[in-house]
Formats: sequence, C-alpha cells, structure tokens
Amino acid sequence: MNCQGPGPRPIAILLLFLALLTACGGGGGAAKTDVPPAPAPADFSLVATPATVQIPAGGSAYITVTLSRLNGFSGVVALSGAGLPVGVVASGIMPADSTTLQLPIAVDPGVAAATFAGTSLQGQSGSLLHSTPLALTVAAALPSSHLRTDLVQAAGGRQAGGNLENHAVAREGLPASTVKDANDSTRLRHGFDPTGTPTHP
Repeated sequence: MNCQGPGPRPIAILLLFLALLTACGGGGGAAKTDVPPAPAPADFSLVATPATVQIPAGGSAYITVTLSRLNGFSGVVALSGAGLPVGVVASGIMPADSTTLQLPIAVDPGVAAATFAGTSLQGQSGSLLHSTPLALTVAAALPSSHLRTDLVQAAGGRQAGGNLENHAVAREGLPASTVKDANDSTRLRHGFDPTGTPTHP
C-alpha cells in the first residue's frame, strides 16, 4: 500500500493552468473591438472676394461670397458685416442650394472717409458662426453725377433699402469719348471690346 500523498503533479497542473489563463487575457473574456469614430459634424466656411474694398461715401460695391459646405451641411446662411461703421450696410442670405452670392455693400453719404480695421464678414446658420476678413476703406464722396470717362459703364438694376439707393453699373476697361447731342447736352459714347476683361476698381 502506497501511503505517499498525491505528490507535486496536481500543483504543477494548477500552475500551468494559471499561466495559460493569464496568457489568454483572463480567459473567457470577449475580444475587444475598435469603436468607429463619430462622423464629423456638418459645418461650413466662407471667403469674401475681394477681401479689401474701397467705396466712396454714398456709393456701393459688390463682393463675391463663396461658401464651402462641409460634411453634408445644407443649411441657409445669414451674412452680415461685423465691425462696420454706422451707415454701412452689408447683409444677405445664402440659400440652402447655393455656394456663391453677390453681396452688396452700401455706404451712406454721411459716413466720413476712413479706413476701418478689424472688420469682417460673418456667416451664421443656427449655432454655427464663422467669419472671413473684409477690409473696408470709405473714400470721400464723388461729385454729383460723376461719371468716369476712362471706363465703359452700362446702366444696371436699381436697388433701394432704407435711405440707401444704388444704381448698379457694368464696367469695361475701355476709353470713352464725349459728344454733344442736338440739345447741346454732353454725353458719353463708349467703345466695345467683346474680348475685354471686366474690371471692378
């Protein structure tokens, strides 16, 4: 009859089992999986061209606003000037299906000539708010009925808002000559160049 105990074999088996359990990461646990990152939120950015404008008091200008729609953004964006002096109006709406807009900037005749620093164009849609630099210089008012003879100008549409009114013009960099009609009224006779590049001084 063998009276010896079970010997070291059960202990060795137990140690081997624990080692295997540790190597397998605790055994029985589910394998970790990578969680996909959350999709980027819808957003937008905007750019004003030109980013620097000079407008005489009582005049107006147009800038092109380009909107980049990011991550499926499809909202309407309200555009407005920030830091502009009283009497300068720059506002518009970018429709949900558009990415560019011709935005008018109108200057009241009473605005003093000056260069304004830190001005910008803002776009807001809900809680989203972004801006782009827009430098403005207000020049001295032009004489009444002033018309530059070094540019071809064609009458455009009339715009009015509050006490501001603008008669848009299309310009080409061609000289014009002055002539007089039967009533001895001075008029401008313009040239035409279909291949000319429009200018917006």
